[in-house]
Amino acid sequence: YRSLYGQTVPNMEPEILSWTVTVSTKPAATGAADTQTVNGTIRKPTATRSVFDPAKQDFVDAGLFQRTDLAVGDRINGPALIVESQTTTVVTSTFDAAIDGRGYIILTRKQGAS
Repeated sequence: YRSLYGQTVPNMEPEILSWTVTVSTKPAATGAADTQTVNGTIRKPTATRSVFDPAKQDFVDAGLFQRTDLAVGDRINGPALIVESQTTTVVTSTFDAAIDGRGYIILTRKQGAS
């Protein structure tokens, strides 16, 4: 405390209020199939929502998908919203999405999209 603030508080015990932990490891070796997108079904949205699309500079109807309903190989045409309990992935009109072999969402720019 003295080295940090240049003084001490008499008769006061130190109290730790927060911790910072940094953890790292070498990435595990993966097979190509783990990260490649499997050719699968183009999913249909369960609903649509109006969202602002920066590529079109206007509001568009985006397909709504529940993340828990998606399986490996599923493909989604943008614009779309992939909804989870803690976050939402926005897929603009210039991208499509797919679920790869690890269950990750992979966004791919559409051909000709800028």
